Amino acid sequence: MKFAACSAFLFAFQFALAIAAPTASAQDSAFVGVYNDGFDAVPEQIPGPSCLNASKSEGPAGRCTAAEHQEWLADVRRWRSERLIRIGYNGARYDVPETRWTQTSFIPPQMMVEDRYFYDPVAGKYTVDRYLDDLEKRYGGIDSVLIWPTYPNMGIDNRNQHDMIRAMPGGIAGVRQMIAEFHKRGVRVLFPMMMWDQGTRDAGTPWPDAIAELMAEIGADGINGDTQDGVPRAFIEASEKIHHPIVFEPEGGPTDEAVAYNLMTWGQYPIPPFVPRVDRYKWLEPRHMVNVTDRWNRDKTGDLQYAFFNGAGWESWESVLGNLDRHYAARCRSGTTRRDIGTRASAVSDERWMGTVRTDGALRRLRQPLATGRSNGVDDRQSQRIRSRRSAKSNCHSSTACATSISIAVPSFNLRAAEMKSGSLLRSAKKITARFSRQNPRPTRKSTR
Repeated sequence: MKFAACSAFLFAFQFALAIAAPTASAQDSAFVGVYNDGFDAVPEQIPGPSCLNASKSEGPAGRCTAAEHQEWLADVRRWRSERLIRIGYNGARYDVPETRWTQTSFIPPQMMVEDRYFYDPVAGKYTVDRYLDDLEKRYGGIDSVLIWPTYPNMGIDNRNQHDMIRAMPGGIAGVRQMIAEFHKRGVRVLFPMMMWDQGTRDAGTPWPDAIAELMAEIGADGINGDTQDGVPRAFIEASEKIHHPIVFEPEGGPTDEAVAYNLMTWGQYPIPPFVPRVDRYKWLEPRHMVNVTDRWNRDKTGDLQYAFFNGAGWESWESVLGNLDRHYAARCRSGTTRRDIGTRASAVSDERWMGTVRTDGALRRLRQPLATGRSNGVDDRQSQRIRSRRSAKSNCHSSTACATSISIAVPSFNLRAAEMKSGSLLRSAKKITARFSRQNPRPTRKSTR
């Protein structure tokens, strides 16, 4: 009886181990995968040392001793070294000349093809220079652009995602010329791919080949994998096979191994508002470009802190599938900040700087402590007029068409370190909203009685 009971216990114990084995990790770390900072567990992020934990209410974060910091740094370095061995990492694709542009693509908006600054329906031509000039005037320009001609129109008829590109004004020849105009201005061009595109016209060839061939035909540089948790290797190999290597950027987080061939990703995950975490993909491969995006978040403070802290990019998405989402003050500073710092070995004095660490007329090196308090010389009481250049007589029939037809005054306030708490930018946003409401009063409705 005792033997039978012992055997049953051992069997149950082994069965429990077998169930738990797939989720257990043999790679030890006291910090990676350990979320004890009071915020959401996000696999794409590595929390800092617990001594830095801040409460969810506004207040100073903790301080770490040199020993505590070194313990954390040694742990995550050891984890990275072992992790790269475990996944058999090979970062050779980051050295390909045709795809190296991703490493400095810090500001990449997603742009709807209906944007009135992108295409003039009266003249019947693309207006790439007008579109880029407007962005340079408002927030310093962009490095790449994701052009969106598919959803939500796709599905209204039998056209598939590639037919939607072919149906753009001018057809293939017109799209190719439009992309060439972006290239003349140093801007790379991406299009989306939707693997949920089922039920429309069959492409007649496997999707990896169809996508590679079309992108080569129009001269595009990359693909955004809509709703994909990593783009499979077959798509990358299809583009390399025809000697037109393109970059793939999944919307969701890929596996660690896939970082070798997904050279960009969207940082579309919750970000703690106080102490930034380390981005897992940037830690594994510093040449990888993460573009932080949080399309419905009205306060971008945490996003910008996270992007700056990790050397990542930021998706300057203004027309979110037709919904207006503009954040002038933050965007005007963030583009110059990360583009300058991200392309230099160390920070140097630059009058274009409007960021958070300008303290004494020069930029401090990033590895030195950052002082706070002093303005960068911009009068906080001044305001700059940000206007659209559209004529007042133009007709807008949708939120997408009207996305560039708003006139708004934005104060040139200085984002000092003391202002980086979420509440301060929220208060500034409320002031901007109030000013906009005063300058653009709602029309009164006349009574019909």
